[in-house]
Amino acid sequence: MVENKFRRTVSQIHGGFIIVLGLALGIYINSVPYTGFGIYAFLRDDAFAIAGLSQAYLLMALIGLMLRIGSRKDNSGIWNWVGALAHVPPLLATVMYFGAMAEIGVAHVLIGSVPMHLICIGFEVAAALSKAPSRNSTPAPATR
Repeated sequence: MVENKFRRTVSQIHGGFIIVLGLALGIYINSVPYTGFGIYAFLRDDAFAIAGLSQAYLLMALIGLMLRIGSRKDNSGIWNWVGALAHVPPLLATVMYFGAMAEIGVAHVLIGSVPMHLICIGFEVAAALSKAPSRNSTPAPATR
């Protein structure tokens, strides 16, 4: 099977990005109860929120690892869909709870989230829909 390098490259970069970001945010959110520092400082005493965000970030890191490994296979296009769909639940949750977060004065936490998830979805869908080069493509004969 002829593979599309764009598909593979998008999943490789995206996977690496969410591994690093997921691990960094997973470590950070678990430090909040002790430090009370950063954008999630308002969650310092909310163990359920800390636990939920910790799980979400570490699961995204795991999905990133899956993207990196899976995109090395022959049919890497399926991993573009996995990469895109992984962003749908956090994007929906962000949109659903934006008003509630704004009411308590912490909408700033979500402002970067919507564009970031939309960009990642956009790149992965574009890669998934891109056409692989044809196996039988040969240059046209020169005409005189």
